[in-house]
Amino acid sequence: MDEGVPAAAGVPDPASDPASDPASDPASDPASGPARPRRRLRALGCLALPVILALLAAAVYILPSPWALHIGGQSTLGKAWHGYGTVSATNGGRYALYVSFHAEGLHEDSVNDPYRCSLPGCDSIHGDGKLCTISGTTYPLEVQGEVRAWWSTDGARTAVRLLAPGAHGPTFVALLDGAWHGPELALSDTTEWTTALTREGAIRETRSTTDAGTARTTLRYGTEDDFNRACRSLTTG
Repeated sequence: MDEGVPAAAGVPDPASDPASDPASDPASDPASGPARPRRRLRALGCLALPVILALLAAAVYILPSPWALHIGGQSTLGKAWHGYGTVSATNGGRYALYVSFHAEGLHEDSVNDPYRCSLPGCDSIHGDGKLCTISGTTYPLEVQGEVRAWWSTDGARTAVRLLAPGAHGPTFVALLDGAWHGPELALSDTTEWTTALTREGAIRETRSTTDAGTARTTLRYGTEDDFNRACRSLTTG
């Protein structure tokens, strides 16, 4: 506008109108207006990704075998359980047994391990153990088997295979079969135990059917210290 020419009444001067200043337009300022919600959304997205991944990892860990998180009613978040019990055989033998196993969650067949589960709802277990005899001898054991459960072990059919390690490979001792009843695992062997073990508890080099019979035990949650006390009671009783 030329100098000396007054602005018309009611007509704002563009030079004095802040709305006409591009710098004052929120849409033209990337640090204000709609850009802030977009930044917040990006930040939430970055935080949500680790949470989603953690939930997926938890689902992969839990859903295939939730029973393994509370074996026998115990909190077993590591999917591991250990227990002990006294084995009574019809040949007069008495033994203390300790087993410690971990749920593997495997469902594929194995030529080398016929006790490996092949279907969902059945999980393989693997671990170690000890067998104490009335003669005072304690044998180390390998433990294999399966638990046929999904949500809970209560009532779940379970097989426990015991092997004694040796210089030429493990020796099969017995296959105990049974089921969980609350915190207890009741197991029996109808063919192998008395043919593999003498009344005094020696593992036979050659199986014998001379005093063939059955063996039974009930395993309860416990530690190696509990097993050692049961072993001392066995040998002093």
